[in-house]
Amino acid sequence: MPLKQHVSIPVPASEEEGKLTQTTHQRDLRGPPGFALVTGVDIAYGKTDIAYCVAVTLSTSNWKPVEVQRVKVQAPMKYMSGMLGFREAPVMIEALLRLTHVPDVILIDGNGEAHPRRFGSACHVGLSLDHPTIGIGKNFPAGCGNPRGTSFAKAKRGNRTALMVGPHVAGYEIVTQEGTNPIYVSVGNRLGLDEAVALTIKATPFYRLPEPIRAADQEAAKFRLAEEGQ
Repeated sequence: MPLKQHVSIPVPASEEEGKLTQTTHQRDLRGPPGFALVTGVDIAYGKTDIAYCVAVTLSTSNWKPVEVQRVKVQAPMKYMSGMLGFREAPVMIEALLRLTHVPDVILIDGNGEAHPRRFGSACHVGLSLDHPTIGIGKNFPAGCGNPRGTSFAKAKRGNRTALMVGPHVAGYEIVTQEGTNPIYVSVGNRLGLDEAVALTIKATPFYRLPEPIRAADQEAAKFRLAEEGQ
């Protein structure tokens, strides 16, 4: 789509008029799009490989739930190392498609580009939905290189170390709370890595895990318990 003039700012007749015009229009400037709604998605597995998937959308203003959607289905395939996206993404997508509030970004319990072929679960979901996604790994991603020189017990909040897949920076190992183990952040789709890291830090005001992932994890465990009783 070609550019078009949205606001006309005339040449002022005087210095004072120019100052007033600048002050007035400064309030109309817009920064980059923010993240008002963020959805976390997680899966708990039950008997006979039943997948209990929950998508929880939170408001970033107070990290309170806006919407919860649940899906109970048979996992589409058995676990295979490096192929988790094929097993989990279809289930996650089914839950996400039920959302009535469109989130600004989706956090996936799994990896994005921090993957041997730089295409983890968050990439599966992000590409399938053509939507911004971030992978949040709880454990060190297979296929990634990392100096692992950080003493996590002494690391400060926000400390990060690059996760390398060959010559590529595929994500970051990030300390979100002092005295806790790190998490592993990588892009799934339609975001820059620095943007993904900044949002992840913002989304971890209290605990190690981002609030949307933490909420989805808890809700998925409750869902499985309610259905299976143990």
